[in-house]
Amino acid sequence: MTGAPRGVTITLASSDASKVTISPSTVFIQQGATAPGHATAGDGVNFGSANINATAPGFVADTKPVQVAATISFAQSNLTMG
Repeated sequence: MTGAPRGVTITLASSDASKVTISPSTVFIQQGATAPGHATAGDGVNFGSANINATAPGFVADTKPVQVAATISFAQSNLTMG
């Protein structure tokens, strides 16, 4: 009989889902690892800022700010003068 995997499940949440969403909202980090086996993504939904909160049983919670912004640039490859 095998036991449950050892490690920690971290829950991630956005303070403002109208600005940033997180998917998936949980990640599992196996014992001895320094990163989860799969990536989680923060998707910008609208311009502005939000906080990403991380919680896990037995650990101190943490919060980090994120800013959703955009940059646009145009590159013209050909110019015709007539």
